Amino acid sequence: VQHPAARWAFVLVLCAALGIVASYYWRVFYGLDARGLAPLAVTGFCVGLAVLAGAAALLLRRVRDFAKRGAACILLCGILFAFANPPLQTPDETDHYLRTYAISMGHFDFDAARGYPDDVSDLLAAFPGAWVNAHTSVGIGTDPDTGTEKTYDTTGYALKQYGKDGAVQSMADSFAKYLAHDGTAPKVKEPISFLILPFLPGALGMAAARLLGFGALGCLYGGRLCNLLAYTLLCYAALRNAKRCRPAFVCVMFLPVSLFMGASLSYDATLLGCYYLMLALLTVPEWNDRTALCYTLACVFANGTKPFINLLWVLLPLAVHKGEWKAKAKRGAWSVSYTH
Repeated sequence: VQHPAARWAFVLVLCAALGIVASYYWRVFYGLDARGLAPLAVTGFCVGLAVLAGAAALLLRRVRDFAKRGAACILLCGILFAFANPPLQTPDETDHYLRTYAISMGHFDFDAARGYPDDVSDLLAAFPGAWVNAHTSVGIGTDPDTGTEKTYDTTGYALKQYGKDGAVQSMADSFAKYLAHDGTAPKVKEPISFLILPFLPGALGMAAARLLGFGALGCLYGGRLCNLLAYTLLCYAALRNAKRCRPAFVCVMFLPVSLFMGASLSYDATLLGCYYLMLALLTVPEWNDRTALCYTLACVFANGTKPFINLLWVLLPLAVHKGEWKAKAKRGAWSVSYTH
């Protein structure tokens, strides 16, 4: 479709139709009608989200630079992941949240006796890590049709139940529990952690959220968004430096697990970004001092965040052909510098 107005109308109508299909799948296969959500509300949400996605795609067509377009897509899709992923449900996100929150308060050391505000304790009580597993029940129940006893298993269902007589719960109940602030949550203490650098982006986001008057939940989303921004910037740097396989890099950056971690409070967000940057630098035909320095900084960050398992990155510059190495120091000297 060549005419701009006709193109916009065609794409947005198509997206709206896809939104209706998505809402039908969501309501029928996940039974959201049983939770009191009106079909029209779910359909309107899906249609609106699909239309926004179509508008973003049309606007991004005007961006000619491949790296900028890829970074913009990563940021927009990552924002969806940041809010679609329930609080504290990324692996180890509870500990990462607490460490990031402490740093945002200016506490760079570790003190096992130091606590957190009450709303932080309420947040952790409402959203236990691995929520699905924590709310999954297996046992013997009664078949409502035949009246006979049979086994039941709530694994794989969005709605959970504690025992055969327990209340059916969903994430909405956890949000309601947090917002109630009943003050019965056990007090939380600092986890054992001494890392600072990988948590700084999230800490800046939490500090900004607290300055704007947000509580523990707002701090979580503020930290996630800043962590996502750091992930996006590292991906942009990787795409700018990659001389080969740029579509493959974008595909890896767009993997659901990549966006899932990149839009969380986990330090894996910046760690993954450093991985992509180092791999992109290995596609550069000639290594100069700037290339070697960028690789060094990313490698030091990776090994400082997760030592031992990232030591292989120290050896990879040795695979660069001698004719492609234009940096002043030799390859071996740069590799030795990474370990220090």
